[in-house]
Amino acid sequence: MQKLSDSGGPQGSPSQDAWGRFLESIKVLLLVVLVLGGQGAVQAYGSVLDWSKINDANMLLHLLTTTWNGFLAGLINGTARSVQVVMAIWAGPTVWKYAAPVIGATAAAMSRLMSSFAALFKKTPPVTTDGSQHNI
Repeated sequence: MQKLSDSGGPQGSPSQDAWGRFLESIKVLLLVVLVLGGQGAVQAYGSVLDWSKINDANMLLHLLTTTWNGFLAGLINGTARSVQVVMAIWAGPTVWKYAAPVIGATAAAMSRLMSSFAALFKKTPPVTTDGSQHNI
């Protein structure tokens, strides 16, 4: 029987949680690799395919070879992108812990600036966050 955590979900040992996160990361990695590999194959196929020029088996062989090479090139791109995605997922909470306050403060400053510009064009005093108006 599994213990329930404070959030109501099953609580496993830390090694099981780490192993589960690792397997999920591997799934994401493989998915990104295969999707971008398929995208490379489709792009290569589309660049070679011209139905008016396919008139013999050699052209079909060329089409298949180019599609396979596009798939392999897509796998290389997919591998690099999937490493980026997995790294972003693993670092996500830590990055947002530091980035969120900076982004929030920047957004608030930009909002005040845009409010001032809008008030300038409307010729009305800008509204502050507490609801009062300042005279320009």
